[in-house]
Amino acid sequence: GCVSAVLYTISFQAPGFYERHGYRVLGTVPCLPPGTSRIFMTKPLS
Repeated sequence: GCVSAVLYTISFQAPGFYERHGYRVLGTVPCLPPGTSRIFMTKPLS
């Protein structure tokens, strides 16, 4: 079965929401508009 969930959000959206629900940051990639980043997050399902 699945052992983790993976998602991405944009820095101006809801990264804090996901962190409060057990997700941790895997990495970031700069994106548009300038000054924002795509934030990849994961959470164990066990």
